[in-house]
Amino acid sequence: MHKSLISKVSIIIASFAMLSMVAIKAEANLVSFDQPNYDVDAAAGSMISLDVIGTFDIAPDAGGFSLNFDPTVLSYTGTTMANPPWDTSSINDASAVTGLVDFAFFGTSGAPVLPALGDSSFPILSFEFDVIGAPGDVSSLILADVFGGVWAAGGQQLLADYGQSQVQVSGVPIPAAFWLFGTALFGLMSSKRLRKKA
Repeated sequence: MHKSLISKVSIIIASFAMLSMVAIKAEANLVSFDQPNYDVDAAAGSMISLDVIGTFDIAPDAGGFSLNFDPTVLSYTGTTMANPPWDTSSINDASAVTGLVDFAFFGTSGAPVLPALGDSSFPILSFEFDVIGAPGDVSSLILADVFGGVWAAGGQQLLADYGQSQVQVSGVPIPAAFWLFGTALFGLMSSKRLRKKA
């Protein structure tokens, strides 16, 4: 009976190990922004470039996705593909004024060569925006599948998960010179009052 208990425990441990390996494998292909959160100033003319990166077990040679954002916070100005690895691309941004880049598709005609960012990550593209929101405004950045979650790699399909992010608009900091000027002005007014009293 003791041997059968050890056998059952061994089977359970092996099963958990296999499930863990499957879960790790399923999460291995990831497309996400390079930061989970972006904090930008609401200064007039502020711009932001949001980098999308990929982490894949096998180097993909084609892929694509869409982007949703809040058009009252961010005004889309364009997309720049990472080159290398991509030498072909197609962007449908006709609905960008409503907060949707319908899809960004890209591929490479040769064998994919992925320039590493470290930790097996590589650049995919950058979305550029003007910041038009007020301090305190937040826009979610939602990457979504448009091709069945499938990327291509040498004739095989790679499933990709998508990570999300957000942009928060900060208040414009008051420059130190303003405070110094205010202090000096207060001092002058105070000394003027003292002279009048004397």
